Amino acid sequence: MVLHPFYTLALVLGPYFPFEGYMGYYFAKFSFFHKFQSTCLSSVTFWNAVPTFWLSDADAIKTVHASRNAFPKEVEAYETINIYGPNMVGTEGIEWKRHRHVANSAFNEANNAFVWRETIRVVDEWFEEIDNAKQNAPGETSVDLLKDLTQVTLLVIASAGFGHRVSFKEDLNTDPPPGQKLAFRPAVTATLHHVLIKAIIPKALWNLSDRMYLPLISPLVTSCRESFAALGFHMHEVIASARDLIANDKGATMDSALLRNLVQANMVNDASDTSKHLTDDDLLSNTFASGEYTLAVFNETLRLFPPVARLGKKVQVDTTLTARRFDTDAEGKISNVEKYDVELKTGSFVVIDIRALHFNRASAVHLSLSLLTKFYTY
Repeated sequence: MVLHPFYTLALVLGPYFPFEGYMGYYFAKFSFFHKFQSTCLSSVTFWNAVPTFWLSDADAIKTVHASRNAFPKEVEAYETINIYGPNMVGTEGIEWKRHRHVANSAFNEANNAFVWRETIRVVDEWFEEIDNAKQNAPGETSVDLLKDLTQVTLLVIASAGFGHRVSFKEDLNTDPPPGQKLAFRPAVTATLHHVLIKAIIPKALWNLSDRMYLPLISPLVTSCRESFAALGFHMHEVIASARDLIANDKGATMDSALLRNLVQANMVNDASDTSKHLTDDDLLSNTFASGEYTLAVFNETLRLFPPVARLGKKVQVDTTLTARRFDTDAEGKISNVEKYDVELKTGSFVVIDIRALHFNRASAVHLSLSLLTKFYTY
């Protein structure tokens, strides 16, 4: 492989490179594993010859996840999402435990219920706007689904995640608050657009633009910094408000927004053990990184379109994993599945291919043919 499969450049170019038919192709699902008749494949990176093992086997992946010391997270790949500082996703070891201790209590059922309520509220307001538009203009009413659903998503995240509650109609007002260049939603949108810029511009060029003007680079760096600073301003306002309510014994009046939950959990830990205290920027960074039939629909959607396609782990200890090999016939049907051991040496790299795992038919040979045909397509 030309690129390390889990570093920033590979993640940014993932949808475009490697090309179809090559190892690491982003949209391959289980097809490569099916072609080579195994749930574990191996490759080597071109530049440093690091053995890389691609896993789509549920048992092997469970072993990797259960052995944090033997398979630590590849934290270098998460530098891009350390937006305001370290967070639970981009840390490992003792630092990860410190973040998890605070964040763990913030993710609760009250927050989940609040997400549902805010989603229903925003969607109802969206439908009301559509009805009003139809009444004012009889006949067909066109709806820009990409634009409107993006706005709905951002409003739910802003309210349930950041504690910034705005109605669908009020959100159309993009006038910035006094002393600021961007209102909340434009700040969120601009920040999301600039995440990619922050990822692909090397730190050396980023720092050099502070000392001299670089054509193309300096304007991008400036706009990127302004968007992150604008969003940070709005987030720090929420933190200050939550801290003030809690300090005055009015915490019960707060809603269950994730950021406010983090502030509350952090203040409890700060009082009991200052070593577990997180800074305000740590809290912001952690916020970024977070019916039976309805649940079944959600789970199936996440299986088909996982928000995280791959995870990378370093091999710190010589380990043996259990994978599966199998036979395929002319129609692509899998048979004769058998387990075998895979030896991983220290210094190797493991890629957990979540998309391939979710389409792994070798682990589902016990299902009926109708279910396989319906749910497992390459």
